[in-house]
Amino acid sequence: TEVGGPVASQVVASPDERTLYVATLAGDLVALDAGGQRAWSVALGERVYSTPFVDDSGTILVGTDAKTLVAVSPKGKIEWKLEVDGEVDSGVTRGPDGLFVAAAGSTVVAVRPGGDVAWRFKARGKVFSQPAVTPDGLLVFGSQDDAIYAVDRAGKERFRVALGADVDASPCVADDGSIYVGTDAGEIVKLDPGGRVAWRTA
Repeated sequence: TEVGGPVASQVVASPDERTLYVATLAGDLVALDAGGQRAWSVALGERVYSTPFVDDSGTILVGTDAKTLVAVSPKGKIEWKLEVDGEVDSGVTRGPDGLFVAAAGSTVVAVRPGGDVAWRFKARGKVFSQPAVTPDGLLVFGSQDDAIYAVDRAGKERFRVALGADVDASPCVADDGSIYVGTDAGEIVKLDPGGRVAWRTA
């Protein structure tokens, strides 16, 4: 099925798995039915590199290079648009307390379901990575200031660990709270739940 532009992000499904959502570099969010036919398309105004996020109600959240975070209904209607501090290049994460969390430039923003901002956290460099959530409810993400951050549910920094190279990849969090992340130095680093480096390997 032709979707009108290159696709640089993951295709995601609706909660009932009957609809697929595709974001394109032409700036559209496209819904495909179970047969692969276009159900609807919404123009978002700029290229989309971020993977759409679908919440339990079926609402789709997607960030754009127009420095906006957009919520779209399952019927293809824009519910709200939020201007953020930078391009949203990675996907939205469901954070503690039901907040939607996204990286926008060097800012990580937490948004309530209605579209109003709960908090903003400013990193020292651009954040390309999608935040991950630890079992303790911390949000962890990497930055182009050569560090990985953890912030709490109120958006306050709990730790920042310098790793010696940009951290563009999204971290992986294990069940015990350990954090694994790759760096631009060609390393994989393991942090314990408190942010101490457990090991690093080329």
